[in-house]
Amino acid sequence: MSAIANGDLAEVKALVKALANNEVRVLIGVKDDRYQNVYTKYFGRVKPQRDDLFVKALNDDYGSFNADFNQDLKWGEHKPTADLITPDAPSEDEDWVAEPATQDNPF
Repeated sequence: MSAIANGDLAEVKALVKALANNEVRVLIGVKDDRYQNVYTKYFGRVKPQRDDLFVKALNDDYGSFNADFNQDLKWGEHKPTADLITPDAPSEDEDWVAEPATQDNPF
């Protein structure tokens, strides 16, 4: 550290050169149709590409990711994984009174 503090950056430059081809793979989350989040519970290597380790991290306790992401874990156009489900709206004429319990249907 003292060498770096004194301006000798030879070690840092050597590390930058040695690690020039290293790449990190991250899982990007989508919210509001924009890429907004990075999953921080696991970072992977580009080679070898191990999707199973991302899946394992996502399935671990406390591994949830509060964003949508491509299920194939590939970068590209996002295809939403869940469709918006709207509940059935009761009609104005629908009877809200439960049917009386019978021997065949005690509830």
